[in-house]
Parts: sequence; structure tokens; C-alpha cells
Amino acid sequence: MDIPFYVKAGIKHLNSETHDDWWTQPLNIFVAVKLAWNPKADVDALVRGFCRNLFGPAGDPVEQYFAMYEKEMAGIPLDAYRNHEDWMSWPPPELMQQGAALLDDAESRAATPEQRERVHKLQLGHKIYTLQWRAARQKKADNVIAAHDAEVQFLEAVQELDRSGQRDIIDMWLALERARRLGDEGRAYIEILERAGYDTPEKRDEALRASEANPEEFARELGFITDWQVVGPFSYKPGDLGDAHIPIDHLDLSAQYQGIAGTVTWQPVSADNAFGIVNLRELISKDPWVSAYSACWVQLPRPRAITLRLGSNDGAAVWLDGKPLLLSDVPRGFTPDIDRISVAGVDSGWHLLVVKVGNHGGQWKFALRFTDEGGRPLQVPSRTAPP
Repeated sequence: MDIPFYVKAGIKHLNSETHDDWWTQPLNIFVAVKLAWNPKADVDALVRGFCRNLFGPAGDPVEQYFAMYEKEMAGIPLDAYRNHEDWMSWPPPELMQQGAALLDDAESRAATPEQRERVHKLQLGHKIYTLQWRAARQKKADNVIAAHDAEVQFLEAVQELDRSGQRDIIDMWLALERARRLGDEGRAYIEILERAGYDTPEKRDEALRASEANPEEFARELGFITDWQVVGPFSYKPGDLGDAHIPIDHLDLSAQYQGIAGTVTWQPVSADNAFGIVNLRELISKDPWVSAYSACWVQLPRPRAITLRLGSNDGAAVWLDGKPLLLSDVPRGFTPDIDRISVAGVDSGWHLLVVKVGNHGGQWKFALRFTDEGGRPLQVPSRTAPP
């Protein structure tokens, strides 16, 4: 436990905070306060007493519920805490099912209306978490529409709690804000499919099922660039995203560069998902405050209205033949097509496209595609070797 360690280290004062989600963390608050009063207290006895006093005969399954998740979450690798999707999706399905079953057992054992109401609050918290867990699992598997469906259910559940006045179960403001942002991302995917002609739920479901056999080909149909040369990680701090560590007006694929952890070289990568997402966190580094470059050559059609659309986490800079097209040096979550830049008037032929993406921490990814002015996808030829 942290508090006994603090005492041994000679720390005399402790300041902490909580939010309005009392019923997702009552045990944490109770044990922390008890240990602050007596650092030598028996933690197991504190937990057991808490469960018996608050839940009566339902205390045994509630104690098992808390112990099961405590053990599981303690096994999460440290770097997983830097990425929301990693730790949110960590428990296996069978553990999530067991958690729900333990709370159902507790509900059946509760002897008074007050005890049943307390168990019910835990069940509501577990329901909300399960929806977040399901969305995170689908997103990690690049099943973006299924993830969106789970996020919609999450939003509806949060709104229902808000309307009912039960604001002591989750951090309501944070949940509503996260649901809004995730809803924006999901709607962006649906808009991409609609502009490609998949304008009904049935058509979208059929297209996504068909795309499982060859997701890269489907991504190219949607206008995404799926093959890149990538190099990194390099250092990054807010304000320097527009500065280049490497030449951006020409590309030497045999070049070596001094990265943040040693020499780095270009490596070819392919986005093996239906929406052309390049996951830099898995390819380059899980560390925060880093950047990487992705490059390819694109063959733009005869002069016409063309729009480059980019989504990135976090901010990004884009150059075409060494000339800046975009600088968006901001912390943000991933939403496809969030940046839209006209490249009308560019000569036809092959052009060097370079994208730099910075990472504040957590997820680190980008996806880039070309469309016409109305958002309909353009299949622009691309290559990862000089033309």
C-alpha cells in the first residue's frame, strides 16, 4: 500500500482529491482514510469490515468482486497506463462476466432495501465500465463501427444516469465529455462511408464485413494512403512540430538519423485496417513527447479541386515537396478527416508527401486520404520508393 510506504519515507502530510463518482471508488476512499489515521492497520480486515458493514449478507460476493479487479488491474504493465485503450480494455471477457455475476449474487443476498440500493449502484458502475471496455476492445481491433455502437450505448447510459439524478456513480462531467468526443469520432467514420456510397446501415455493415478479407484494399477505395516509409522517434515539445529533424524536400531512404534513443532509419509500413490508420505507438514508441515522420510519393491527377484530409493523435504537420500544407500543433484525440486542406492547382505528376505527428502521451496514430471537394474519395496512386 502507498500510505505505509509514505510513512516509512518520512512523509508527514498527504493531499488527494476525488470527484463525484463516490460509488465507483468507495472502498478506495475508505481504506485510504483509515490508513492515514493508522498506517499499521490490517488492510484485509479493513476491506472485510467495509463490505460486511455496508452490504450485510451481500458482503462476501462484493468483497470477491473488489479483490478480483484489484488483482487483475495490479497486473497491468506500467506503460499500459499511458494509453486509455490499453488499460480500459485490459480485463479478459471472462473476468468481466464474472464481475457481473458476483454483483448479481450480491443483489440476491442483500437483506434490506438499503443494501440492495448500494449493490445496485455498484451494478450501474459496472454496466458503464463494461460499455467503455467493449468500445475500447473493438477500437483496438480496428472495428470502428462496432466501437461506435458501443460508445453510443455508453452515452445513452450516462445520459440516463444524469437524467435520473444519480451523479454519485461515475464522474459525470468527464463521462459526458468523453462520450461526446467519441461520438464525434464515430460519426466521422460513418460520414466517410456515406460519401463513398455506403449510405445505409445495411450497406455499411455489408461493406465492412467484406473488407475483412482485404482491409487495405477497402481503405484505398475510401481514398486512404496505406503504405508509408516511417522514421522515428525524435524529440518533441509543444511549439516545435513545424521544425524538421530531417530533409523534407527530398528523401534518401538509406539515410540514418539521430533519434531520441539512437540511430533511426526509414522502415516501410502498411496500414492493415479499413480506415488507413497508422498506429505509431505500436510501430515506433510508447513513450510520450516524441515525434515521427511518415513519407510517400503521391501521383496527383490533372489540376482539379483535391482535398487532403488528415486525422491524427496528437497534432501533425504536413509538407508537399517541402512546402508546408498544414501545421496543427495541438493535443487532441484521433478523429478522421479533422484537418482538411485544399491542394488544388498542384501540377500533375509525382509529389513527395511528408507527415510529422507528435505525441503528448497515450495513443499515437494518424490516417490521411484524398477526396474531391464534396468529400467523395479519390484513389490517388502512391508509392514508397522514389518514382
